[in-house]
Amino acid sequence: MNRNPIRPANLAARRRRAYLERVVGVSVFGVFGHGLLIVGLVLALILVSAAFQNAGISVAGTVCFALLALLPAALAVYGGFKVVECRRMAESIIYVPPVRDQIAALPQHAILLRGSEQPTATADELLRATKEPNETPSEQLLRASAMPTSRQK
Repeated sequence: MNRNPIRPANLAARRRRAYLERVVGVSVFGVFGHGLLIVGLVLALILVSAAFQNAGISVAGTVCFALLALLPAALAVYGGFKVVECRRMAESIIYVPPVRDQIAALPQHAILLRGSEQPTATADELLRATKEPNETPSEQLLRASAMPTSRQK
């Protein structure tokens, strides 16, 4: 016998948490890809502009700067591929609504209701005193009008 069954609310919370973890993971991955793209492009532009602005550098030096610019350009291309991959991953994630919306959509037989049965004890047993004998009848304990007010004194 399973003493701790999986309740619909727990299952809904697990699904929502897993969904949010996937969304955050893809978002962080996308920010990383955008960062690589931007840094690679900026470094490549700096190296290319340095190669062509310095007239005093020989042709071999200019070629070296241009070839050196290929590394950050490759980094930018890699970042661009990661951005596209993140967008595809984000589109493939199936939306999971918040827990309250999931529970509202459940059929009535799947929702656990507590306290819907008649109590096993009678009203007299539920209202009995813990230390002193019960001096007040149970009918008076249930009425608010039985309480003395300032007008009755």
